[in-house]
Amino acid sequence: MADGSGSSPYIVVGERVVPRSAYRPAPLGELADTPAWWGSLALLGVALLLGGALLGVRAGEVVAIGGVVLFLLTAVAAGAERTEIATALAVSGMVWTAAGISVVARVDGAVIATTFAFALVGAVLIGVGMAGWTTRRRVPSPR
Repeated sequence: MADGSGSSPYIVVGERVVPRSAYRPAPLGELADTPAWWGSLALLGVALLLGGALLGVRAGEVVAIGGVVLFLLTAVAAGAERTEIATALAVSGMVWTAAGISVVARVDGAVIATTFAFALVGAVLIGVGMAGWTTRRRVPSPR
């Protein structure tokens, strides 16, 4: 279908408009144009910050198990068609599981550095995600 304004076509299923990213790859600029994408970036930052805090108190087991829980939450978010949130949860789950296992197995010889890196990256992602989210919330979506 075309909306007559010369913009790209769109697909309607029932009464729901299917986003272009659902039926063809979308460039980052198009994905990053939504509040959901920016909010999910902030969610990833929160998860990394929390994971770093847990690693800082040497709770590697909790982090590893938390990673598995994040994977389960990924399935819930994907089932609810919240793709951006599911992606943030999946990335968090992979990072938490790997970091937790490396601390428990005593492979990570610099847990303090890992904790600092988690906190730094998490804080940056929270800031960037919230800034993008508030900016995109103010911009009216084209119809």
